[in-house]
Amino acid sequence: MTSSTPSVVLRPKGFTLIEIMIVVAIIGILATIALPSYLQYLREGRRIDATAALMSIESAQEKHRVSNTSYTTDLTGALGISTTSPEGHYTLAVTSANATSYTATATATGGQTSDTGCTTITLSMSAGATTKTPADCWKK
Repeated sequence: MTSSTPSVVLRPKGFTLIEIMIVVAIIGILATIALPSYLQYLREGRRIDATAALMSIESAQEKHRVSNTSYTTDLTGALGISTTSPEGHYTLAVTSANATSYTATATATGGQTSDTGCTTITLSMSAGATTKTPADCWKK
């Protein structure tokens, strides 16, 4: 009787260059598709920075109007609000203030300037009626 030992086949461990290149190509394709959507999602989320700032201007204007005969354009002095939104994505301003109306605007800065259609978000008060434009930029 002869004894035979089983033959052992040694296989190389690891990945081939082709396998690695395929994975890198797939990751590149996914990133190309996902990145623009992700950036748009971030821009839409940052709009809350503007709308919240405009709502705080509205509240401060009403408090100011209780003690005075008209609304004000003095954001930092009379209202005590910064000219920059809390997260810094928008510049704030109040224009056309009188006894019954005012317009508050948030203008995009930095990366937010590529938020098409929402680079300027406005809140207008006229005779007790509030108008928020553009309507698509205000989340409900």
